[in-house]
Amino acid sequence: MKKQFIGAAAALGVLASLVIAAPAAHAEPVCDGFAVVGSDTIQDVLTGIANGTNVTGYNVRASGNGKVACNFNAIDPVYLAHSEKSFIQTKAFGHSFLRPNGSGNGQIALSRSIDGGSISSSRSLSIVDQVDIARSSSAPSGSIDPTVGNLATTLAAYPFARDAISFATNASGLTQLTQQQLTSLFTCTNLGPNKLPQVNGVEYTPVLPQEGSGTREFFAKQIGLSVDGKITDANLPKGGEPTTCIKIGQEHQTSSLYNGNPMPANAVVVHSVAQWVAQVNGVGADRRGAGFTLGSAIAGKVPVDTVAGKLVPNASYYADTVFGRDTFLITQASRTYPGSSTFDNSLAALLGVSKAAGYTTEDIPGSSLLNQSTDPDTVGGVKLAYGFFPQTVKDAIDEAIYAPLKSGNLGAF
Repeated sequence: MKKQFIGAAAALGVLASLVIAAPAAHAEPVCDGFAVVGSDTIQDVLTGIANGTNVTGYNVRASGNGKVACNFNAIDPVYLAHSEKSFIQTKAFGHSFLRPNGSGNGQIALSRSIDGGSISSSRSLSIVDQVDIARSSSAPSGSIDPTVGNLATTLAAYPFARDAISFATNASGLTQLTQQQLTSLFTCTNLGPNKLPQVNGVEYTPVLPQEGSGTREFFAKQIGLSVDGKITDANLPKGGEPTTCIKIGQEHQTSSLYNGNPMPANAVVVHSVAQWVAQVNGVGADRRGAGFTLGSAIAGKVPVDTVAGKLVPNASYYADTVFGRDTFLITQASRTYPGSSTFDNSLAALLGVSKAAGYTTEDIPGSSLLNQSTDPDTVGGVKLAYGFFPQTVKDAIDEAIYAPLKSGNLGAF
């Protein structure tokens, strides 16, 4: 009997070790409202707005005709820590599918939800009608005239809030890098003795966000990542480590690299300023690594100020035409056009979109996702608390960006 107990205990020990080694299930509930996927950059503020929050001192939650948004994060950190893929089911009776990680993948998932195409390169899997809105930290590519063609196969990107890009670093004393210095770092030029790029005689390791990230796409364009043909975004590996000096991280996360390895010393990590504000102020999930600080990519300007012990965005930094950027909420264009066969009055109300004569950004209700007020009892006030300026460069209603459905799939599984 004693041997049997020992054997049972050993078996339980093996089982326990297997349980500990495997990621726990962190499934979000299926959605009775409108499913939102995509960008890491605006996922935390969307979670607050979608679930309801009182970070401004008021209870604020977005809704449209009584229907709410259901926000699905870009990653499940438990699965990511084990280098495993995470799956979501957004609607009742729908398929589970690979979690869309980043702006580009959010647009792919939305596009396949519209056209019914497969999201997998290895097997047929339809997610038709399973995604309603894609979060995006950059505008969709291939803008088209919405008055020409079929709105049912067109994406409409509505400006959501204003963000800015800078870098986070664990390098002692590094507070500023110019656009030219960032270009030098991320094109792996001026290499030092350890084959890492140098600035002022110091070697640094540049860290880009993962493939599919809108921040990665935006930053690469702003600093000329493909300058002289040295490095292009296309030839970076798909989620792994490149053969260049660049490492790959998870967007706006400085606690580890994408593959779970520790951040290197003297890392320079592309980072959203708004995400940094939210993480420091405790309103967003804190993904900061030890010793990391936020630097400035613009000479003579700091990304953030401190007011009453809290970080707040610096308006002049966010207004910059190189590193300031608008973020977007993207949906099927015909669902926000009255008179179209797929018009959805509740989705239009949730966003705050209207085609009524004279309707402007100022008329967007305080409970709608596109609201751009700074009042604390509005959705716009919540955006500000998360480090985003609710006002955008483009008019949230009249300057929507229209683009064709995005091609591609979410990967083999």
